[in-house]
Amino acid sequence: GGRDVLLGDVTIANDQAWKRKHWRSLDLAYRKAPFFLDVMQGLAWFYEQQEWEHLADLNVALLGYLAGKLGVTTRIVRAAEYSFQGQKNALVLDMARQLGASRYIFGEHGVDYAEPDAWAAAGIEIEFQRFTCPAYHQQHGPFVPNLSAIDALFNLGPAAADLIGGKRT
Repeated sequence: GGRDVLLGDVTIANDQAWKRKHWRSLDLAYRKAPFFLDVMQGLAWFYEQQEWEHLADLNVALLGYLAGKLGVTTRIVRAAEYSFQGQKNALVLDMARQLGASRYIFGEHGVDYAEPDAWAAAGIEIEFQRFTCPAYHQQHGPFVPNLSAIDALFNLGPAAADLIGGKRT
C-alpha cells in the first residue's frame, strides 16, 4: 500500500494543475494580507521557475526558504542520507547522535516517550517544549493558533521571525 512508499520516492503529478490551484488558493486566502506582495514574490520561483519531480525536493526547498525568512539557521538534512535505527525514543536518540547533537528539544508530546536516562547516558541534554503561539491579526475570523509559517509571513512579514522565540515552558 501507500504506507510502504518512502517520502523521497513520492513523485508529483505534474500532469495535474497543482501549481495553478495552489497559487490561486494562496491568492484568494491572502490577497488582502499586509505582506501579500512580498511573500508571493518570494514564492514565485517555486511555482514559476522550477519543475519538481519529487515531493521531498519541493518540501526541502520550501522548508529552507521559510527557515531563511524566519531567521532559522539550523542545518536541514535528509533522513535518507543517514542510516537511522530504532523506534520512538531510540530512533530520535540515534538521529541526535549521528548528527552530533549536544542538546535536543522535544515537542510537548516527547514527554510521552522520551527516556531521559538514555539521553543522559549519551551525554545529550534534553528539554521538553510546550510552545504557545502568540496571537496576531489574521485575515479571516478569530485567531487560529499554529496555522502555518506561511500565514504568519503573509500577516506579519519580517516580524513573523519573532514567533519562533515564542513562549516556551
